[in-house]
Amino acid sequence: MRNKKLNYYLIGISGGTASGKSLFINELKERFPNDEICVISQDEYYKPIGFQKKDDEGIVNFDLPDAIDYEQMFSDLQKLSKGQVIEREEYTFEIKNQKPAIKTYNPSPIIIIEGIFVFYHTKISQLIDLKVYIDSDEEIRFRRRLDRDVKERGITKEIIIHQWQKHVTPAHMNYVLPFRIKSDLIISG
Repeated sequence: MRNKKLNYYLIGISGGTASGKSLFINELKERFPNDEICVISQDEYYKPIGFQKKDDEGIVNFDLPDAIDYEQMFSDLQKLSKGQVIEREEYTFEIKNQKPAIKTYNPSPIIIIEGIFVFYHTKISQLIDLKVYIDSDEEIRFRRRLDRDVKERGITKEIIIHQWQKHVTPAHMNYVLPFRIKSDLIISG
């Protein structure tokens, strides 16, 4: 149950990779003044590459709950609840030649936290007032991820297919999909 001492309404948005979470959030943000809504992505809490697990072929598996620094995420949510501004260095997924930006998050009456594992971690899940699950067809999600990772992250198609089969699909089945039925709202993406 939510800690009533916190002074914001926390919305958690989850769903499989490339399900449409960002699109949904961007549409939602347009309906609020900037100072009334704060959006935090789980992606900003990935542990450094040296702390990430690798599979049998030596490929980093970002699709495990252990890849995320939940303690820092929880701490930052508590700071926001106390009216403190937080700053995070953007996680660049180790993209070469990309200097991370510093992102500033201001306390707001509505805070959205999004990511595939935001319902998985108990301490964070218990803070969430409204759990929204974005549901989307697996084939559509694969095509979106393939397109995004090739264009934005410079990952080869072969690596993306490997990740999808060995990392993404098992993680989705074990750590994301089980929380669909525990969501307050399911939106078809």
